[in-house]
Amino acid sequence: MKSFITEKSIRRAVNESILNLLKEEDDVRFDKYGNQIKRGGQGWGVDPSMMNHQGYEKDGKPSAWFSRSVAVATAVLIQDEGQWYVLANERGQGTPDYQGYWNLPCGYLDYNETVEQAAIREVYEETGIKCQNIKNIGHSSSPNENRQNVCFFFISFLNGSIDDYNFSKDNMEEGEVGGIKWVPIDQADDVMWAFDHDELIHQILERFSGRLYGDNGNYANPQQMLDKLINLVKSRADEDYIISFIEKIKRAV
Repeated sequence: MKSFITEKSIRRAVNESILNLLKEEDDVRFDKYGNQIKRGGQGWGVDPSMMNHQGYEKDGKPSAWFSRSVAVATAVLIQDEGQWYVLANERGQGTPDYQGYWNLPCGYLDYNETVEQAAIREVYEETGIKCQNIKNIGHSSSPNENRQNVCFFFISFLNGSIDDYNFSKDNMEEGEVGGIKWVPIDQADDVMWAFDHDELIHQILERFSGRLYGDNGNYANPQQMLDKLINLVKSRADEDYIISFIEKIKRAV
């Protein structure tokens, strides 16, 4: 008797089993504020579109596999009348999750662009602000965070005042962004953030504290300045500020 079990049918059964296992997971989760977040969209494990059928085995035959997306997030900072602000946008009704929450301008890497280009583009698309001088401050590749995205983090310091920059929604997808605003960085904890962007802001405050708030310069001797430098290096402070502090030590001694 001819067998109806073929390699193709086995592959189909395996793929369907994987999707069914994923769909059996609880379809809701809660954010750190205690609010329920519905699952949906790429990466949650309930959308068959996340199955990528463009992988290949050694024999050249197609093979299904799960891919991970590359994302970027950028903290855009500006100082106005002695107060530091961070740029934020509200997630609109067209977003798959965290609607009504706020985030740093962020999004996915497009085809044929670098992560730096993606970071600049996302800021422009979601806020209308152009920032050219961006700096990579790290990345996360943890499969346990943010829908398994590999995310690159950037920072950009703008010159001038907040009145020099106009917000625009002309370049974004419909329903992508609700509001856009400058958040006083010392009031960031009063905002409901998506994707733990508040934790990223706290890391920036620690790492860039010297650049943001300066240094009182009250050192009794060069040894105290050296101790300060060691602490800056240990805390992975802003490299530019470390260099400027080294120059300050040189002048002092």
